[in-house]
Amino acid sequence: MQNQDIREYFSRIGIRKITRLDTALLETFGQEEGGRHIERLDELFGRSEERLFYGTGNTVYLHRQEELVAYLNQSLQMSLLAASFYDRVFFKRAAEYLLEYDTYFSGDIMDIGCGNGILTCFLALKHPDFNVMGLDLSREAVCVAGELAGELGLQNVQFMCDASGMYSTYKMNNAHELQNAHELQNAHELQNAHELQNAHELQNAHELQNAHELQNAHELQNAHKVYKAHFMHVDENISRMKCITHERFCNTGQKAACNGGGAFGTLLSCRTVHENVAWRPLCKENTTAPLTAQEQEQRHRQYAGALSALIKPQGYLVSVERYEDDGAYAGLVRALEGQGLLQVKGTHMQFSCRCGDGTGTFQTGIFCKTG
Repeated sequence: MQNQDIREYFSRIGIRKITRLDTALLETFGQEEGGRHIERLDELFGRSEERLFYGTGNTVYLHRQEELVAYLNQSLQMSLLAASFYDRVFFKRAAEYLLEYDTYFSGDIMDIGCGNGILTCFLALKHPDFNVMGLDLSREAVCVAGELAGELGLQNVQFMCDASGMYSTYKMNNAHELQNAHELQNAHELQNAHELQNAHELQNAHELQNAHELQNAHELQNAHKVYKAHFMHVDENISRMKCITHERFCNTGQKAACNGGGAFGTLLSCRTVHENVAWRPLCKENTTAPLTAQEQEQRHRQYAGALSALIKPQGYLVSVERYEDDGAYAGLVRALEGQGLLQVKGTHMQFSCRCGDGTGTFQTGIFCKTG
């Protein structure tokens, strides 16, 4: 049944098996445009490999490939085509894991590092009564994710872009501070609308009283028209304010404040660790001594703290990350424990799958935030 749900979802959004990306690009976009895409992607992937191997002087986050991500997400069609080739099997395995541990999703859900929204929209479809938010560094990916949600007719999902990169640092918890600000604005607007209604009603009552005192029937008729016009204007304003205040995420910040913790009941973090932890270039990783267990934990500590800040007490982190090195993954687990995120027994799983032209090993686990 799970596999059937995933197959139907993939078919619905256009994820399919692609054995050669260049062939698919030519078939989809034609010889001229497809040829330009092939040439540009060869260039971007060449830069990416050089950056990962040798490093770069302007950032320690070597795995943030902004230019490449932007190109692959220039349109929904291109994004789904790339996902079909590079990530179809990964998304299938990840979706299977999410369905198997479906009971750990509750309350408001955030998918941090949501990319083009494939898993985010999948969660929104499976949990129509929950609010789901996707956050990503890439504006292009967020635009594509929003378009995908629109095509699926989803009303319980929202996407935000964090171009400043705040979710890579302790400032990640500003995500729910943004929601607090949005909620505060809505509260003010609602209050203003209520005050506006009161003011109009007072004015209308006064006008109505004056109208009754008028001796001229024509003036009385005009007063009634004024009253009706005012009432309709107020009613329109109140309706508009009600729409604003009933947006899906207006209460999230308040919930966080009441609970004394993060805003979200469940946080999905999928393939975010490599973009938000400082890694050494491959040329140095292969020639220097391996990091000790303590150093691995230290490497992940800031990242773990940022994740924990988003989760409310007794909430859950669902982590799906690529780790070929078990020692590095153990460092992540210890760092999460240090932030009060304890792994739920029996939820760890490791799987390998084709990722484009290579194979990747992924570690999954669910962590409960203690009080």
